[in-house]
Amino acid sequence: VQLSQESFTKKETDDESNEQNPFLGLICVLLACCSSGFAGVYFEKILKQGRKVSLFVRNIQLSLFGMSLGLVGVVARDFEKVNSNGFFQG
Repeated sequence: VQLSQESFTKKETDDESNEQNPFLGLICVLLACCSSGFAGVYFEKILKQGRKVSLFVRNIQLSLFGMSLGLVGVVARDFEKVNSNGFFQG
């Protein structure tokens, strides 16, 4: 995580939705770091207790869950682009 100081100048535009809030950005980054840390600790806890399943099987389970969520995101946001240009369009 990098924390840098920049001078923020407000451009003269009609669109006020482009305003940046460095404090809100910092809070979002800190929340993302904390949730990532908690997720790692929770995943390790799940691996160490419960049914004794091999790490390979756990990785497959996790990847299938992640791929299904990713595909839902692709269908929800970029379905028309994928449909017209293909999945690996870049």
